[in-house]
Amino acid sequence: MWPTLKAVTRCAPVLLVFTGAACSVVQSVKQIRDAKREIASAEEAVADGDYDAGLKSYLRARNLMQAARDEGLQALADDRTMEALDKTIRSLEEKAVAEGFVRVDDRYCGEGEMGEALGKALGALFRSDQLRSVSVERVVADDIQATARKKPDNTRDIALSIVLKDTGEDQDFLQDTWAIVRFLLEGGYGHGFSYHIAHPFEKRPWMGGEGGWGISDKPNTVNHFIGLKKRVANLSISVYRGHYRQGGGKKYGRYGFESLEAVGPYWEREHFRTYFMDAARAARLNWGEAGRIPDATLYGLLKIGEQVNAETGESASSTSTARVE
Repeated sequence: MWPTLKAVTRCAPVLLVFTGAACSVVQSVKQIRDAKREIASAEEAVADGDYDAGLKSYLRARNLMQAARDEGLQALADDRTMEALDKTIRSLEEKAVAEGFVRVDDRYCGEGEMGEALGKALGALFRSDQLRSVSVERVVADDIQATARKKPDNTRDIALSIVLKDTGEDQDFLQDTWAIVRFLLEGGYGHGFSYHIAHPFEKRPWMGGEGGWGISDKPNTVNHFIGLKKRVANLSISVYRGHYRQGGGKKYGRYGFESLEAVGPYWEREHFRTYFMDAARAARLNWGEAGRIPDATLYGLLKIGEQVNAETGESASSTSTARVE
């Protein structure tokens, strides 16, 4: 039975008797009432087996209650009420996971939806309008696509295809490749494929917002949750060189001179390398302190090949490149 949160509006009429109440208080009371309606909708949806709609309504209710708390209306959205709602969401999560669904942000994905949803969610980490740069100015992928295959033990084989901008310098591209591969390995086997978009950079706010793996409780943070932590069996990351491509037709530029204009598709793909790690090898590392894992150690547990089978996640011509002490 899903818990109801009747306390949400219990005290609402009391606040309205005060004359000269600030507009923010009136708005907060409305938010609490809207939250109660969202919770009722969520309970009805979950009872009908519609986990997607239930999750969306619960999350909307939580956002409304948090907004009211931020305005100082903790009396109607106290810690106990928030904890009850969080417990309800966790219960929904456990039920959906037990039935084989994977949560990606505010929806639960079945088998056929997982790959596309994962690719879009990870792509948002790099391309969101709210996030022009990732924390500590990480290398940014220009395109991410994913496939996901469910295994009998409810884990997933995940294959990611990454397009990185190629500047023409082989060594630079190799370094950029390793930066993005390591970053995504940490997400897959370490922090989980969940991330947050947070406050602007303290010293360079014009760059956009900070972000990173995991869930953040900092103010003004947007959390994105992908429920694959500890459920990735095999992770392969195929990297492609991204080149600008110009069309073959002649056009005239701004000043009337004959010139070539860049036309779509924007990227021309050239395969570079595939990195592959399975859960058995990943288990040998302390992902709790992923940043302290030496590159040589991480590199040594990878299989590296020229191409990967997107259906099986197996590298066609893989070789171990280093030995771990």
